[in-house]
Amino acid sequence: MSARVIGLSPPSFWLLARRLAIPLFASGAISCAKDPMSPAQGSVSLKPDVDSSPAWSPDGGTIAYRRVYPSADGPPGVYLISRWGGRPRFITGANFIWPSDLRFSPDGKYLAAAIDLQLAIIDLSTGAVRFPFYTDNWVRYPDWSLDGRFIVYSRNVLVSGEPFDSAGIHIYEPRTGRDWPIVHDGSVVLGTKPRWSPDGQWIAYAEGSAVTVSMVRPDGSSQLTLHTSNDLVDFVRWYARRLTGANGVVFEDYCCGFYFVDVATGAERLTRLHGPYDEFSPDGETFVTIGLQLPESLGVIFTQSVDDFSGASRFQVTRYAPPDGTVPARSSDFPGLPMTSCIEEVEDAWPHSLDGGDLTAGPCLAFRGHGTEVGVRSHESEVLERGAMHAHVAVHRGGGTTARRVPDRLRRRE
Repeated sequence: MSARVIGLSPPSFWLLARRLAIPLFASGAISCAKDPMSPAQGSVSLKPDVDSSPAWSPDGGTIAYRRVYPSADGPPGVYLISRWGGRPRFITGANFIWPSDLRFSPDGKYLAAAIDLQLAIIDLSTGAVRFPFYTDNWVRYPDWSLDGRFIVYSRNVLVSGEPFDSAGIHIYEPRTGRDWPIVHDGSVVLGTKPRWSPDGQWIAYAEGSAVTVSMVRPDGSSQLTLHTSNDLVDFVRWYARRLTGANGVVFEDYCCGFYFVDVATGAERLTRLHGPYDEFSPDGETFVTIGLQLPESLGVIFTQSVDDFSGASRFQVTRYAPPDGTVPARSSDFPGLPMTSCIEEVEDAWPHSLDGGDLTAGPCLAFRGHGTEVGVRSHESEVLERGAMHAHVAVHRGGGTTARRVPDRLRRRE
C-alpha cells in the first residue's frame, strides 16, 4: 500500500528542498577539502524540553501540558496546573510524542488531542482517553468550535485508492459521531493547522500549498486568502484581544517572521512572538511558552504578557525536579531513558516527507511509544524513518558534543 502526502504541491516541495539543500551545499563549497560528512567543528549543547504542547483552559485559569519525563510531580503524562503555578494534577499517561496538539473543550471538561496520528478525546475528570474513529490519514491539530459541538482537524495523508475526501480539513461531531470534509466550490479544502475563530464563523488554516494562509466558512460557503508567501507558512493560530479589539490570525512566514492579519481590514503587520508553539490566553493578554528553568536549562512552562518584550513579566508556571526530589546540576544529570543524556526535538523537520529524511547527530538510540517507532542505524546514527510527522528523537551523546548534518527546523538549545 502506498501513501501520498497532500501537504505540499510540487513547487512548494522544491521550496522546502531548497531550504534544506542550500545550507548543505554552501557548507560544502566553503570547505570543499574536508569530508562533507565529518562532524561540524564546535560544540552544540542540547537541552531537553521536559514540558510541551501547552493549552489554555477557556477561563484562562488553567494550563494543560504534556510532561515527557518522570518527575517529583508524577510519571510522564498530561497534567493540569494553575496559571499561577502550584501542584499539577496528573490526568493521563504520555510519552515523548503523544498526546500532542492539546486543546480544551469550551466547557473545560475535555481535551482534544492527537495520539498516534488519531483523534483522541481526553476526559479531564477521569483521565479516560477515547478514540472516536480510526483513519490512516494522519490526524493532527484538532480544535473545538465555540459551542463545543464540533472539532475541526486536518488529515494529512491520502492513501492510494482512497477517495479524495478522505484527506483535507475535516469536522467531527462528538454527539452524533458524524465526520465530514469541508468542501468549497466542489473541492475538498486541503490544509493543516486549522483553528476556529472566536465567534465560530471561520476556520483559519495553512493551505495545502504550504505558502498560503486562508480561512474558510465551516460549511464551505466562502473562502478568503489572508497571506501568500514566497516561502513557507506555518503555526497558524487565531488571536483576539478584548482590551484592544484586535481580532485576526497569527502565523509564521519562514521568510520574514511572525505576522498578524486583521480579518476585518485585511491589514497585516509583523508581530513578535518568543516561539512557534506559543499559545495566547483567551483574553489575549498573555501567552504561554516553553522557557528555560535555570540553572539546568530545562524547557518548562512560562507565561508572559503580550506587551512585554523585555521579559520582566515572565512567570515560571511549571518546575522540574527528579522523582527523588533532588535538582539536577546540569542537563546530563537529567533522568529518563537509560543511556540518554540529552534530547533533540524534531518539530516538523520534514513535515511533508513520508521517509522522514536523514539526521546525523551523534550515537542515537531508537524508541517506541504508543505504536510509534523511530528507526536508527546505530553505527552511523542516522534516523532512517519516523512513524509520525511530529517526533522527538532521543540522542545519547556518550560524552561527545559535536553534531553532524541536521535538518532545517531542528530545535536546538545552546
